[in-house]
Amino acid sequence: MKKLLTILLLMFLMILTINLKGQDMQKRYLIGPKIGVSSTNLLYKDRQYDDFQFINDTIAYTNALFNIEAGLAVDYVIIPSEKYGLSIQAALMYSHKGFWLWTESLNPPSETITVMMHYMDIPIEFRGKCRIAKRNYLVLGLGPTFNIGISQINKKKEYWPHGPAQSFTRTVQFGNGGEKNGLHRLDIGVNATLGIESIRGFRFDLAYYIPIRNLSIDKSKSIRFFSIAASIGYMF
Repeated sequence: MKKLLTILLLMFLMILTINLKGQDMQKRYLIGPKIGVSSTNLLYKDRQYDDFQFINDTIAYTNALFNIEAGLAVDYVIIPSEKYGLSIQAALMYSHKGFWLWTESLNPPSETITVMMHYMDIPIEFRGKCRIAKRNYLVLGLGPTFNIGISQINKKKEYWPHGPAQSFTRTVQFGNGGEKNGLHRLDIGVNATLGIESIRGFRFDLAYYIPIRNLSIDKSKSIRFFSIAASIGYMF
C-alpha cells in the first residue's frame, strides 16, 4: 500500500512539473474585484428546561432577504493549462446579511424580528476548472469560509394575546461576553461554488454556504446561517 501511494505521489509530482514548466510566472497570481448579491436564511431552535422538565419550545420561521457583498479576490494558479486547471483562491469580502424572522412559542409573546448584520468574510477555495467552450471554463470550488461579525441591529415586535404589539430596536453584541442572547463573533462554514470563467478574465460564480458552528452563546439555542450568493468579478 505504501509503495502504491508513493508511486501515485511521484506521478502527481511529474504531471505537476510538466504543467508548470514553461508557464508564464506573471500569470501565476491573479487579483481582482468581486461584487454580488446573496440571500441569507436562518435555522433557529430554542429549547428551555426547568429542573429537567420541558416547559417551552420555540421554533422560528424565516424569510430570506436579498443582501449585497463586495470585496477583493486573489488567485494562485497551481496547475495552469489550456484544458484543465487548479487554483486556490482567497478573498476578503464585506457582506450584509439580513432576514425576517417570525417565532411561535407555547408561552407568549410571539415575535417578528428584522435582522440586519454586517460581516467581513474570508472564503478560501480550491477551484478546479475545465474548458467547455473556446473562451470559457466551467469551475467547481470548495473550501472553508471564516465570517467575522462587525455589527448587528434587530428590529423586533412582540405580539401578546391581549394588548397592542410592542416595538423595539437594539444592537446585539458579538463575542463571548455580554448578554445571554448574543452571538459568537466568528462564524465558520463550508463554501461550495459553481462558476464560469472567461479567458479574458471575467467570472460569474454561484456559491452555497453551509454553516458548521452554532453561533448562539446560549447553549440551549441553535442558530446557524445558510446563504446562497451570485457574484461577478474580473481578474487581472
